[in-house]
Amino acid sequence: MLTNSLKTTLMTLRQITEESGVPYSSVRELVLEGHLPRVTLGSSRRFWIRRSDWERYLARSTSLVRGLEAIDDAARPSAPDADAPARVGTHAGVGTKVGTNGKSR
Repeated sequence: MLTNSLKTTLMTLRQITEESGVPYSSVRELVLEGHLPRVTLGSSRRFWIRRSDWERYLARSTSLVRGLEAIDDAARPSAPDADAPARVGTHAGVGTKVGTNGKSR
């Protein structure tokens, strides 16, 4: 059985899921793939995650996401200039000349 100090230090996958909203299967996958270290006690098959490891993982993931968003924002074309002429006929079939009989030429 875990002592009170360990209960505040170690988290079950369910606790992580409830507190963060990250799906249980995703947290479990992070542990099994070695992205998140696990703690086992004795010969138990159960394992826990240190709160500090989870918080570190979240901070690292959040900064990575922010960095990717910044790159994406920089690569995104700016809004078109309101005074610039509109581009027409950029899609296939647009701008096809139609004769007076309604058939394409």
